Amino acid sequence: MTDSVNPLPEHAIRAILDRYGEAMLLGAHARDYVATTKADCTEGRRTTDLDLAIAAPSIPDFKEMTRPLGDSGGTGMRFDVEKVKVDLIPFSNAPGVNPVIEVVEGIQMDTTGIDEAFQTAEHMEAPFEQLRIPTLHAMIVLKTVAWRMRRAATNKDAEDLALLFKCTDLGDYADRCYEDDGLLERFDADSSRIGAYLTGADAMRDLPQATRDCLDEWSNPELAEAMEPRYSSNGFIESLAQRLSDFAAGASDYAAGARE
Repeated sequence: MTDSVNPLPEHAIRAILDRYGEAMLLGAHARDYVATTKADCTEGRRTTDLDLAIAAPSIPDFKEMTRPLGDSGGTGMRFDVEKVKVDLIPFSNAPGVNPVIEVVEGIQMDTTGIDEAFQTAEHMEAPFEQLRIPTLHAMIVLKTVAWRMRRAATNKDAEDLALLFKCTDLGDYADRCYEDDGLLERFDADSSRIGAYLTGADAMRDLPQATRDCLDEWSNPELAEAMEPRYSSNGFIESLAQRLSDFAAGASDYAAGARE
């Protein structure tokens, strides 16, 4: 489907789409797709797993839906599909549903924002048009949620965020960083800051609930520090905290009506 660090396992994806109708790509494959096709950035982290989100009204419904796939591993969400390890993440857009799910007792996952990301996701090209790809701003929100939930156990979400923030003024996202005279003046024509700001505004527009839920994390110095290892050998690390702050400013300005 696209050249990237991690080629998509098409047979496994086809099997899931044929069974469930629609799904949204998550994890390393989604990160790589956005970075490669939208930002011309070929960096990435190797993975052999596939993460897909599927709609399910409830956890009991999800268990019934996935029963034909066989053993679900220790998490209740990992299946062998066409010789590929596939993590299926259930989400619901029903009002009042707790986004922190527990398919297996004692193992929790925060699905905050997945329903909003699904609604605004792009469709893959034929013949995989049933597969949705989160936008860059949705990926940043979802990765922030993941970092908040499991930062004590892994740093990979923060490192993925560093790559995603690097993408905000590259490729398809570059031109718009020079179109607003007010922003050019406000940010001293620094495209990295403008890109982060505009992407934050995009996040508040498309994922308002999840973005509001994450605002405190983008001002958390622990996140910027956790993002540093990916770029510890170059000057990019100095701008991480600033980009996080600008992203949050863009989200807040959009919420206040200062951006359209």
